[in-house]
Amino acid sequence: MTSVRTLPLPDWREQEAIEEVLQDQKRGNKTRGRPPVITKNITILLTGEGNAARELRVQGRNKDGSYGYFYKNIFAQKWNFKATGEKFVHFFIQELTHCSVLA
Repeated sequence: MTSVRTLPLPDWREQEAIEEVLQDQKRGNKTRGRPPVITKNITILLTGEGNAARELRVQGRNKDGSYGYFYKNIFAQKWNFKATGEKFVHFFIQELTHCSVLA
């Protein structure tokens, strides 16, 4: 099997903010119950061929208190949330300045 690599590889770029988490941070964590948060656990999933075929996933909790991950295609502008029920107790990011991911 032969692989073809294109050099130079494209630079990493700053991704759009996870608005649900960022907005809550800006309001001073005024969400009732458990506020939305993200952890430092990030995954880049290969979904096909080429540089655009990547899905970014960031473990977190949404504004409804559901545990799971925020996800989006690497070139998409909006993050979505997938509930998994997998709880976490450590590794969440307390203070966010812009809530962005590099990929």
